[in-house]
Amino acid sequence: MLTVVAAVVIAVAFLACDKDNGNGNGNGNGKNPSGSQITMRGNYIGGFEMKGTGTVTIDWGNTKTETHTLSSTGMVYSHSYLNYEMTYNVKITGNITYLVCDAYLINIDVSNNTALTHLEVGGNLTSLDVSKNIALTYLDCSHNRLTNLDVSKNTKLKELYCEWNRLTTLDVSKNTALTHLDCNNNNLALNSLFGTLHSNNISGGKVIGIEGNLDYWDCDRSIAENKGWTVYDVLRK
Repeated sequence: MLTVVAAVVIAVAFLACDKDNGNGNGNGNGKNPSGSQITMRGNYIGGFEMKGTGTVTIDWGNTKTETHTLSSTGMVYSHSYLNYEMTYNVKITGNITYLVCDAYLINIDVSNNTALTHLEVGGNLTSLDVSKNIALTYLDCSHNRLTNLDVSKNTKLKELYCEWNRLTTLDVSKNTALTHLDCNNNNLALNSLFGTLHSNNISGGKVIGIEGNLDYWDCDRSIAENKGWTVYDVLRK
């Protein structure tokens, strides 16, 4: 069964082959489309890299709607708009397992896609709800303005990249499969974070990046190291 993944708002600064509707609300009737939403704003071509099964329908929020066959190896789907000062509501419908949003995000709702295993979102997010995405193994929400991130439901998560946000706390005690955690450049109390790290033995090791947090110079790295974690100043992906 197809899953409504998201709806997007994008602004782009490139000329398009498709004619925009020109009414300033991006969907022709002054109302947002039904379903979950992604809200984007940017000055470049909006696009998504997606993987999954079956077909995906992308309503770009003007007069352009496309249907494609999803690939397990991934495809990039992009579109450009005539007026970069306008915003557009874009709805993606399909059985998506992998989603990378290449845009300047303001809001994203992927709560209807429980099959999602890989999610990369960046831009200007102030909130992110992944509580329904229990299949996630990879989450990159770096370079946003998040002050809170709840990953307690994401028990399959292996890699978490949340650097360059405004997080003050982060609890990963439920993420017992985690191998990579990059939380550089937040406002975290690192000793508290270290206390929530699991101590499971994992092949290939476990690494955590901590540079640029509140008590970076004074934290007790041995709390993490005694649990088998390698502490890096910058975690190389």
